[in-house]
Parts: sequence; structure tokens; C-alpha cells
Amino acid sequence: MKISFYGAKNAAAVYSSLGETRMTKNGLTPESKYNTLHIVATNENGRDLEDLKPVLKAFPNRINPHALDITLDEYETGHESFRVYGVNENCVNINNATLPLLEKIMNFLEKAGKMNPAKNEINENFEHSNEAVYAFRRHYETGADEEFRALLSEVSKNPQYGIDGASYFSRMLKQDIEKYKLENKQMDEYGKKYFD
Repeated sequence: MKISFYGAKNAAAVYSSLGETRMTKNGLTPESKYNTLHIVATNENGRDLEDLKPVLKAFPNRINPHALDITLDEYETGHESFRVYGVNENCVNINNATLPLLEKIMNFLEKAGKMNPAKNEINENFEHSNEAVYAFRRHYETGADEEFRALLSEVSKNPQYGIDGASYFSRMLKQDIEKYKLENKQMDEYGKKYFD
């Protein structure tokens, strides 16, 4: 079910699947998926921007102070799979310090992932903006690349991409947060059992 959520604009997402090309220099040869979500928070219909202020203060965006550029890199090395999150160019591990901020992001994205595509307002000049290039530049080698410009044009004309991206990111984040909490609980129980 879609809801009338107005707390975001310029929601756009890009996915790319990368093989060995970029990763071998780091000693890895995994199957990898690079996901990037760009979303701007507003207070248009509630307090969404206000709620995200602690996140935006901890991880400021250099181009737009109200924007979240969230990355999710998924790696399969054959032996293990793991996910790496980034918020506005900061690699963010799930731990006790970051947990409240990541939960705020997750809750915001859950709402954004249910919004009506007609309400996902993407500015007319978004595809030509520094905001878009800054958000998605890691998917191509240069912002002047013709293919990259075509990609920006495509995502800026399809509001569903951003909504689907927000939904996917919130699900993955929720899974990893719940896993972290469960592991912490198990460690606490183990500590109480053997060290109290």
C-alpha cells in the first residue's frame, strides 16, 4: 500500500554490478553490487528533516545540507558475503554509537519506500546538478562520461527508482541492525552466564 509521504524529494537510486575490475587491486575478487540512494529530507508534511538533523549533523553532505547519499556495497567472495554502508561519504559500521543514527535513517527510508511515485518530486534540473553528480559519481569514472549522463537522465525521469531504492535500503539496514542487536544480546547472556 502506498502512503502520501511528502518528507522527501529528489529520491533517486542507482545500482551497478561490478566484477573483478575495480576490486582486484584491493586483493579481492568478489561479485559485488554497488547501490547508491540519494534522497533529500523535507519538513513538508511532518518533521522528517527535523528527525534527521542528528544524522545530517554527524554525516554532513558537502553539496546539500538536507541530503542523504547512502551507499550499500554487497560483496560475495565465495566464502562469505558482507555488506558495507556509507552515509555522505562516511563508511559507517553498525555499533552502539551509530545505532541510533542508523535507526533514524532506516525509519525515514521505510516511509520513503512506501510513498506514492507521483509525490516523489524530482527537480527538473536534477540530472544536470552537482547534487546528482556528487551522489552517483562512483558508478562511473568521470562525471563527463556520456553513459553516466544518460544514467542520470534516466533516474531523474523515473521516480519509482528512488522509492524502490529506499525500500531496499531500509530492508537491508533493518536486517543488519536486528542481527547486530541479536549478537549483542547473545554476548551479554554469555557474559552473564560465565563471568558474573
